[in-house]
Amino acid sequence: VDHRGQGISQRLTENKHQGHVENFSDYVTDLRQLIEITTADYDDDNLFLLAHSMGGAISALYLQQYPNTFKAAVLSSPMIAINSGVIPYSFAKTIAKAGLFINELLSTKPWYFIGQGDYESTDFAKNRLTHCENRFDIFEQLYRENDAIKLGGITYKWLIEAIKANEQIMANVDKIKTPLLVLQAGADSIVDNTSQNVFCAQLKDNKTSNDVCNPTVIKGARHELFFETDNLR
Repeated sequence: VDHRGQGISQRLTENKHQGHVENFSDYVTDLRQLIEITTADYDDDNLFLLAHSMGGAISALYLQQYPNTFKAAVLSSPMIAINSGVIPYSFAKTIAKAGLFINELLSTKPWYFIGQGDYESTDFAKNRLTHCENRFDIFEQLYRENDAIKLGGITYKWLIEAIKANEQIMANVDKIKTPLLVLQAGADSIVDNTSQNVFCAQLKDNKTSNDVCNPTVIKGARHELFFETDNLR
């Protein structure tokens, strides 16, 4: 499945390069519908979930609302919180809220967050996703050859919705009963690994089915674990 606003799913803004969503909960609704459709003929006691990055955040929210769907789940580089880099998270949140306020005050069209823009091809040497040049080239080639799937930066609205989702995940950790395996990319600069650690620590405190939930750290790996170099995979 391509999330709404991405891939070949319907885009949500006039500028089809914008990463945008009106409500982060829409992703959870979409996942619920997908599961209902695709698992109708499967044994409900033997379903497993694998999710990556933003999909990890969506899945954490899903597991809080529907704790009995899956036998177990794997979250790869989950977006428990976005990596705000050198900017303190609280300050980044303030900037995002102020930007969204001005955006909605002055325009009916979503604006890119500061420093974001339409899709541009990235040189391998500058990428933060993988150490594997061959798999990175395949990834970039797909984008070059298919205008429909090109995705640029995020909007103020998307960022605020993501922040709210992250806060909801942490506030309702105790509602997750599904056994989890969390795969952490040791050199991740896209999502925040510290938040993954806190998330797992809180799962352990619940004393439910996650009393041994520690992140499995893939040392030296960048964010895209599934198209890293062979040894890291």
